[in-house]
Amino acid sequence: RQSKRESWRERAALRSGDRHVSMGQPRGPEGGSSGVGVSFEPSGDGDDLMTIIALRPGGAAQESGEVQLGDKIVAVNGRSARGCSVQDLLQLITGPAHTTVELELLEGPRGRGGRGGARSVKRVVLQRSPAMMPSV
Repeated sequence: RQSKRESWRERAALRSGDRHVSMGQPRGPEGGSSGVGVSFEPSGDGDDLMTIIALRPGGAAQESGEVQLGDKIVAVNGRSARGCSVQDLLQLITGPAHTTVELELLEGPRGRGGRGGARSVKRVVLQRSPAMMPSV
């Protein structure tokens, strides 16, 4: 059963079977689950992993400088992400605001290994935070 605090975008993505989902959508002041500011989708190359396709400006992932577009999510808090659905991975990554989550990432083709180099796995610890939209 979905939480009433889920953002409309997450609910719509899950209902429609959308191929990607954004983490850290705007939340109300009541809190609820928070993310790390990444969007991901299935990699499409048969490895059963999700690929990071966007970083939210000011989000924990972008601010860390360690998470890059094209990185693949291998594990979350030590639990394998291989074969996870978008919804399963969403539940693993999101959690209470100001708590940490550890992502194990396979560097994308533009990672430190470069296009011709070996791709390495890196561990990144990020603090979850609510993504608040500026009011106008």
